[in-house]
Amino acid sequence: MLFKKLFILILFAYPLFLSDDCLSQTSTVHFLRLDSLPAGGILLDKGWKFHEGDYPGWAKPEYNDSNWQTADLNNYSSYFPEFKKKGIGWFRLKFYMDSSLRNTPHALAISQFGSSDLYINGSMIASFGNISSHNRMEAANPHEKLFLFQENLSADTITIAVRFASKIPSPVWLFPGREVLPISVKISPWLSAVNNYKSAFSYSRMRIGFSFVSAALGLLFILLYSFFPKGKINFLFGLFCLLLSTTALIEFQMLEGNLNMAEYGFLSFGSQLIDKACGMLLISIISLEIFNKVTLYQRILIFYILIIDSLLYVFLGNTQADFIASNIVRFLFTIELLRLGLYGLKKGNYIIAIVSISSGFRNISFLLSIYTAINVSYSYYFFNWILCIVMITFYLANKFARNSKNLASQLAEINNLSRVNLYKEQEKQQILADRYEVLEKLVNEKKNSLQALSDVRQGIALDLHDDIGSTLNIISVYSEIAGREFETNSDNAKSLLEKMGNVSRNMIDTMNDIVWAVNPKNDYFENIIQRMQYFAGEILSGKNILLQFHVDENIKNIKLPMGKRKNFYLIFKEAINNSYKYAEGKTVNVSIAQQAQNIVMIITDDGIGFETANKTLNGNGLKNMQSRAKEIHAQLNIKSSLKKGTQIELRLPV
Repeated sequence: MLFKKLFILILFAYPLFLSDDCLSQTSTVHFLRLDSLPAGGILLDKGWKFHEGDYPGWAKPEYNDSNWQTADLNNYSSYFPEFKKKGIGWFRLKFYMDSSLRNTPHALAISQFGSSDLYINGSMIASFGNISSHNRMEAANPHEKLFLFQENLSADTITIAVRFASKIPSPVWLFPGREVLPISVKISPWLSAVNNYKSAFSYSRMRIGFSFVSAALGLLFILLYSFFPKGKINFLFGLFCLLLSTTALIEFQMLEGNLNMAEYGFLSFGSQLIDKACGMLLISIISLEIFNKVTLYQRILIFYILIIDSLLYVFLGNTQADFIASNIVRFLFTIELLRLGLYGLKKGNYIIAIVSISSGFRNISFLLSIYTAINVSYSYYFFNWILCIVMITFYLANKFARNSKNLASQLAEINNLSRVNLYKEQEKQQILADRYEVLEKLVNEKKNSLQALSDVRQGIALDLHDDIGSTLNIISVYSEIAGREFETNSDNAKSLLEKMGNVSRNMIDTMNDIVWAVNPKNDYFENIIQRMQYFAGEILSGKNILLQFHVDENIKNIKLPMGKRKNFYLIFKEAINNSYKYAEGKTVNVSIAQQAQNIVMIITDDGIGFETANKTLNGNGLKNMQSRAKEIHAQLNIKSSLKKGTQIELRLPV
């Protein structure tokens, strides 16, 4: 409802811009009479005489200019063909001022694109710019700066003479004669002229402020597009604002700058081209918001207006055919804007609809100013552009707010999903990590097992090599000696044969130990204990040595690797052998129990003992026992003293 009211307000406000405060002479006159002046003043555009060239005597009021051509300042084509020959000429105007007006202050205002000298009744009252003797000139535009018209004029007839020079553009048609005049003269009551001049001055400064605001908006929306590239409309609107700010700066220079006709022509052409580009960007923005695309028909219109029409104007001039074709295309462009506005209203997109219809009215106003007597104030066009910028800015800001809100909700959903997925992924990673840890542990155990197996195999190979090699050497030596002494000393030969038998039996025992150690069925501690009890009982019974064997029941199910099992058994075997051979005791106690993470085996006897500090006693397999304990990372402690027996303690970590 708010947008409908705003739309109606714009339609009713439109006629307010159809105004013309300054009156123009309504017909061609040969002698102007000023009996009264309206508040808006009178534009002195009719009744002038013109002559190309330069002669100081033409400023005198008594000079006879009857043979000069008549010039209409409001239609510069009436004198331009002659003026462009030398770029300099004189304008003269005679008019009658009623006595009631001569005694009140009036303002004379001039606007021009060039340089001039102003004479009244033969006296120069102002000079704008500089005209040299070689037709060189410096342009200066007073921009309707007010000059106090001479009071208490003695003569009823007043002669105004203007010496005017300007640089002609090439091509000459670039100067927009329909829109501005090379020179214009206006007379107004002083007070109203001052008020109008202040308003015009404020208006021109307002355009500068508008230019900066528009440029800031343009940069803001282009920056927004750089962060959100999918929003092409932000880029188009940003470019629209930047071009519009450029147009405002150019038009400010055209309104306030000191330009000649050539400079004004080129700036005017540039301003028109940028203005066309703004219109094309505007219709693209509207179409994208209503149809989500720029149609082929609109592309054709854009291409013709921007490219074809501009090239025809530059190279062929402002011909009647080009003028009509250009306005026909502008009319089609206006119809398209109105059509888009109606579609926008139908779809409920009221802001874009208002922008489209308002732009259509701007083009209608331009066409009316060309083909009818309606003169639309320039303020209307300025207001229209401001309306477009404000409405589209509001629309895009509102759209961005909605999108940001939707994006925030989507981000919240994504965040929730991310947390859920992250939790699942963490669980998955934890499961994989646990599995990997188990697999790594199994692999390491397998590697350790294989390494231990390899070490055992190597140890077995060394044991077999040492034991079998040494045994076979002994048997070989004994057999050779026995063979030589068999006939001469049969008792000695018989003793050697007995030794060969003992060595062979020891070798068989060693082989049995190795085969037992390799067999995986004997990994459990229960099997180890059985073999230890059998071995100790067999060997100690030969000397009637009492064996006391104590085993913790908890260790029977402990499983020992092959390497540890073999060395543990051989250390026990070596200790029992030492007690049997050297201790000369009556009792041997064996205790095996688990303490913390260790299996502790303690073997004691009540034999003669020995001094552990005596290095000569390092034999008897003690060094071999130390070596085997070190191999399985066990701790071996031997305590003994003379006549107090021996204690061997082995701590094996499991």
